[in-house]
Amino acid sequence: MAQTPVRPRRDDPVTTVWRSPSTPSPCAHQDIYHPRAGQDAVLPAAPTTTTTTTEPRDLSYSRRAREAFASGRAPATQLDYSYNSDIYRNQVDENSVRLLLLAPGQGTEQIRCSLLLVSLCEDPPSYEAISYAWGDAQDRVTIRCNGYSMSVTRSLNDALCRFRHPGRSRLVWADGICINQEDLEERGRQVRLMRTIYKGAARVLVWLGQPQSPSEAETAFATICSIANSCYISDDEYYGKTSAAFSPSDDSAPDAGYFPGGSIATMPGAFWFEPYWDVLVTLFRTQWFWRLWVVQEIASCKSATVYWGTASISWKWIGFAATQIRTHNSYALRKYDLKGLSNAYLMYRISLGEDEFQPSKLPFLKLLELTRHFATTDPKDRIYALLGIPTSDTGPDVGVFSMEPDYKLSAEELYHRFASIVLEQEASLRLLSSVQHGSEICTNLPSWVPRWDRMFTRLLLPPDHPVDQTASMGLPVRTAEFPRVVDSGRLSLQGYDVGAVTEFFEPFGNDINQVCWDILRYSCVEGAHEDVARLLQTDQGRTSLAWTLTAGRDCNGKVIVAGGEEGQAHYAGFCQWVLQCTRYRDLSWPCQQAACRATEVLPAMQLKSADIDRFEEAALDACAGRRLFFTANGALGLGPEAMLEGDVVCVLVGTPMPVILRPEGEKWRLVGECYLDALRERETQERLKEGRMPPKIFEVV
Repeated sequence: MAQTPVRPRRDDPVTTVWRSPSTPSPCAHQDIYHPRAGQDAVLPAAPTTTTTTTEPRDLSYSRRAREAFASGRAPATQLDYSYNSDIYRNQVDENSVRLLLLAPGQGTEQIRCSLLLVSLCEDPPSYEAISYAWGDAQDRVTIRCNGYSMSVTRSLNDALCRFRHPGRSRLVWADGICINQEDLEERGRQVRLMRTIYKGAARVLVWLGQPQSPSEAETAFATICSIANSCYISDDEYYGKTSAAFSPSDDSAPDAGYFPGGSIATMPGAFWFEPYWDVLVTLFRTQWFWRLWVVQEIASCKSATVYWGTASISWKWIGFAATQIRTHNSYALRKYDLKGLSNAYLMYRISLGEDEFQPSKLPFLKLLELTRHFATTDPKDRIYALLGIPTSDTGPDVGVFSMEPDYKLSAEELYHRFASIVLEQEASLRLLSSVQHGSEICTNLPSWVPRWDRMFTRLLLPPDHPVDQTASMGLPVRTAEFPRVVDSGRLSLQGYDVGAVTEFFEPFGNDINQVCWDILRYSCVEGAHEDVARLLQTDQGRTSLAWTLTAGRDCNGKVIVAGGEEGQAHYAGFCQWVLQCTRYRDLSWPCQQAACRATEVLPAMQLKSADIDRFEEAALDACAGRRLFFTANGALGLGPEAMLEGDVVCVLVGTPMPVILRPEGEKWRLVGECYLDALRERETQERLKEGRMPPKIFEVV
């Protein structure tokens, strides 16, 4: 039974920022906002008159205000802001930022705040950084900043209301106010500092928004704590004696409230109770877990506290619980809509502030692929929002290539420039697997440039797949005769033509059972192509179909080798899946016959390890948004929705997967990656490796 949480008593980390007038300040920018001893800072009222002067003004504050505060004679309400005709008049440079001094307040009182310009090269005051989802850009609230009216999103306004103290000021950083979003040059400069801003914050305050009720947040956080506490390592190797806890209504850091739980592997107890999982679904559906910018924000910080309404919990417990569910509870991931949980898992595993695990350093391209489904307001932030995250091949500390944020570029110009840099400097053509066109090839960019703001399907091949198991099977990538980027819009690539597309079928949707019903229909309708008819009528056809529907991978992206125990289980899962699908839908007699023939092999296999759920998950990942197709020599494949009859399956040297190319005169257009089952055959692999298939040069535009 859960104990009543004890209200934390720890002091807030930002309570001693403001020094007394007699105390020297390492950062002169603090002095103007320094209140008298024992007083909270009070923000100036809006100016009622305009005063003109020819005296040059200090970039960060007026001389009159600085002298008044230095002497301790003038209350803050007497400061003259008449010179400040623009909230963002004080310009930031490459090493400075604006901090937000949040005035005391409570409830629904209007937010009052002021901007403080500080240099990060000096010793800046202690501050906290806010991480939040912008929400509806049209739903806005008016606040007072530097004595002027300013419009912010309701989401940011709610966060400021939650984080301000009732009796003292609070120094924070929030991008929606501290950055002039209308100044493209400033946005670029501040984006370069984003990692420094969040890494230098005393703490990051994560705002999830308001729950439907306080009990919803408390139940979700209690469930998180129970999962985390049940998964402690017994020898305290990582966690010492600290227990997961949350605070139901206090503004301080969580400090108590122990919620015991059973083993994560034996969840049939109280944790299978639907309401517990339902609140986790609601938690991970909040917009914060889907905003791209928060990946860098949470990955860069020292520590973070997550606020959902009045309740709060340390980020480490949410990340740790998400990791446990993600790695040990595949049933829950299939049964409940917990996609946002996988986002939390990714953020936790790359977080610099988590000392429980060594942070994972991914290649930058893989990070782009893994975050493609996150939300951004500006499509250019698909790349810019990730630049501050240290990766294995790029980042602020080390890298093969780097880019400077430039918001004056269009999204198309940025994507083209990025693709060219990657292809020039990387040792593979993995970038081409990220090209997705939907139902038609995009024409406002070269066909080989990925549109990172669009996602239609999941990658067929995991980005970290071994080179010797790729379509090009370790063939040399670079040759002096074939430079990749010939000019700004054309690639010259070496590869092999392995067959033209002669037949393709309707694209699959997100209903995995419909995939099976379509297969049965294709295999037995009157007048069907003989290649389709044999799919479920022969052992070879069933095997080919079982591997093609999953692109030869299991639900975790691991390559399945035919003939071994895993291969037999995969085949059995496919056959059981076909049989199960026939029980949920009335099928014509030919379809019933096809389904029965598909399962005849099961008794002979004597396998009890057929996992239908795992096969379904793998098939849905591969099939959604793609089509089955046949080549001229009868090979079965799985390709992009935009493919047409006459397109060609090619293995390009350096690509992890075969691709579909479309001939246009002497040029070619890239349609997308594909899977061709014939490439599993040793004979085909040997022909490629030994050079028995003549290579070709493909000019891709």
